[in-house]
Amino acid sequence: MRTVVHGLVLSTEDRFIYQQLFNPGFSGTWAAFLEYRSWHPADASPGRPLAQRLAELTGGTLAAHQVFHPRLDLWDETVVARLLAGESEQDRRAVARYADALGRARRSRPAFTVAAVREDLTRRLLLRLWRIMIEDLDVEASARGLVSGARAVNAARRFVPGLMEDGQSVQEVLASTLGAWTMTRRRRSWSGGPINQRAWLGSRSE
Repeated sequence: MRTVVHGLVLSTEDRFIYQQLFNPGFSGTWAAFLEYRSWHPADASPGRPLAQRLAELTGGTLAAHQVFHPRLDLWDETVVARLLAGESEQDRRAVARYADALGRARRSRPAFTVAAVREDLTRRLLLRLWRIMIEDLDVEASARGLVSGARAVNAARRFVPGLMEDGQSVQEVLASTLGAWTMTRRRRSWSGGPINQRAWLGSRSE
């Protein structure tokens, strides 16, 4: 599904995934959505408190995001409005920019696929973005509605060409996105070395 937002043609799926990945507070948005869905099931069955459903299934030993993974209808305006409640104009422009970069990558490399974006680099990007250790990746991804770390990495791959095309290091990109770090003008490195134009591609596209 594509929508026009303030003159920008954007994929609703891309907007949603961007929020899951880049919005520092999205875990709260997802928790609120799970509560909403518990009261308003997609199958029109009677609504109930989320805590009640959780207690019946797990005895309260697991978080709701670890148990419930509702199918999302991104054609449903109410669902989309709740999931994108924290979206800003800057977010929408970033989504448009990264979609354009992905399109250019596909046009410039006929064999290019999103799956060719390096898994290890994308995973490290997420660890820095979310400020977590690798052992916490699955839990953080689940809290954001991404189910697992592996699915989060696959979801994030579509944005890597845009991050690299920005001509910035990942740390600088994350600093501008989160507004939380003070950076110098000196180019930062990924893990002790510079990122070049091809660093994010796996062997399948080379």
